[in-house]
Amino acid sequence: MKWKDTEQTEQPENEESRDEYFEENYSPLKRPKFDFGLNVAAILGKPVFWYIVGGCVFVLLIIVLLSSGKGDSRQFSVFEERLARLEKRILVVEDITTRLSALEKDAGNSGMLETRMERLETTIAKKMNEMETKINRLSLQRAATTQPGGTAYHVVQKGDTLYGISKRYGITIDGLRKLNKLGKAATIQPGQKLRVK
Repeated sequence: MKWKDTEQTEQPENEESRDEYFEENYSPLKRPKFDFGLNVAAILGKPVFWYIVGGCVFVLLIIVLLSSGKGDSRQFSVFEERLARLEKRILVVEDITTRLSALEKDAGNSGMLETRMERLETTIAKKMNEMETKINRLSLQRAATTQPGGTAYHVVQKGDTLYGISKRYGITIDGLRKLNKLGKAATIQPGQKLRVK
């Protein structure tokens, strides 16, 4: 190596020792490196390391086998009981789900059922009104026809005519006029009492 200003290949002894000391120990660019790969390879290459690893694995296996044998049957029975309870709960949930789906279907059908019930209610109400009017007419006729002495009377209702009354009791219009002493131009009024027998 040549020195800066001179052509000497070697450094003076005092400068060389100073530079070596400075470069090796105090250089910020040169730091000691730790070569991990070489150290691991050196450790793995030693048989003592493998004996230690094998011993640790053997001890761990013995610990695992001994600890699993003690409570295995009890833990297994506990797990079986829990599993049985979970299965029962799942069956209950499935049953509830099927019932809910059936109720949802019925709720959809209840709208149609409600409509049918309303129609039926309306029909029954009409029939009841018709029956009530018929009962009223029949009661008036019976009251009119149940007079002592064999004579019968009819109380004229709104809408009654001589023709309708004569047909109802099976007599002629002229016979009805003669019984009640009515002329050909006479009219009848609601509430009027006519003899029909």
